Amino acid sequence: LRAAIAKSRGAVLEYPDAMVGWIPGAFHKARRICGTWPCDVVVSSGPPFSAHVVAAAIAREWGIPWVADYRDLWTNGTYYDKPDWRRRLDTRLEGRLLASTAFVTTVSEPLAGDLRRDFGVKAEVALNGFDDVEVEAFGQRERIGEARLNLLFVGNNLYGGRRSPQLLFDAAAQMGLGP
Repeated sequence: LRAAIAKSRGAVLEYPDAMVGWIPGAFHKARRICGTWPCDVVVSSGPPFSAHVVAAAIAREWGIPWVADYRDLWTNGTYYDKPDWRRRLDTRLEGRLLASTAFVTTVSEPLAGDLRRDFGVKAEVALNGFDDVEVEAFGQRERIGEARLNLLFVGNNLYGGRRSPQLLFDAAAQMGLGP
């Protein structure tokens, strides 16, 4: 029961997401920057989707195009876990925000297709990339530690542990590749 109450409280208070408290400060900072440094375009990347709220407001106020970047989908995504009533509310907000974009980017064609279908937006794919800088051969690299395999997770826990590198770490340990 406590978990259900906590989840419903989050569904009410965390609108559009848990980063809602960041919106006013981010808006004022972006407004100050646009007032002193000419901006040609606003680009936001989410999650968190509060970034899109700020970007839409700045783009509207300054009359400049806005590009919304989706690393993951919002209301029609795999990680959406709010109640149905909240999904309807978020979908309405997402649709209103996306109606003001110049275009939308996301990481794969299936996600772009979902955004086109569900929101009627121009969505383009911007694949996740890599730095093609030349690096030393594996055997010539300096070890980070004594482990035979060094893994570094650079990320966040936006999805409550549902997107965790723990399985990879466990597999490496089972193979004797870790400490």
